[in-house]
Amino acid sequence: MLRGGAVDHPRYQGRRVFSAGINLKDLRNGDISFVDFLMGRELGHVNKMFRGLLSDPSAGLWADRVIQKSWVAAVDTFAIGGGMQLLLVMDRVIAEENAYVSLPAAEEGIVPGLGNLRLTRLTGARFARQVILGGRRIAMSDPDARLVCDEVVPAEDMDTAVERAVHELGAPAVSANRRMLNLAEEPLDTFREYLAEFAVTQVARAYSDDVLAKVEKRWQRSRART
Repeated sequence: MLRGGAVDHPRYQGRRVFSAGINLKDLRNGDISFVDFLMGRELGHVNKMFRGLLSDPSAGLWADRVIQKSWVAAVDTFAIGGGMQLLLVMDRVIAEENAYVSLPAAEEGIVPGLGNLRLTRLTGARFARQVILGGRRIAMSDPDARLVCDEVVPAEDMDTAVERAVHELGAPAVSANRRMLNLAEEPLDTFREYLAEFAVTQVARAYSDDVLAKVEKRWQRSRART
């Protein structure tokens, strides 16, 4: 089960937050590595959550050599950018009714990981374009939120809803079936082809003049406030 902890940010003091996404100040300061983070994230833990772990990497991708587990996400407050991308590989998403999710790729000027590949599968092409190209924020109170989450509950009911989801996904055949669903929905060759194009496109966008200027402007504003 994946859930954000309580934060100490003044605006959300003591509240759980699922994820705020990439830190643009770290991008500006050179603390975010293209290979280790922007590529490593997609080929590392996100890929392992989606496809499982190989018990013997030299033996191939046979089902008996892949360790699978089901994943439940509990979204409190918001899931932005990379946080929302994580939801796209979850087997069950529970959200509190006042939360929202977004992929602000158009605003940031970069590509939202595998969001372009996976969001369309859940929402359809028109809706995905509204989110990725137009920056549409999806409030959990919006009926369309059911396209990206399974259950919306009051904040006080989150723990119960998560426990129920974990129990339901604990059946012995769940892991085998999630693997087959993932293979059908995102064949390995499709994943590889997308990643190859993503590597080229993302490096061009992440270090483009407009993105660096935008990040610098935000950094200067944050310095002025402090």
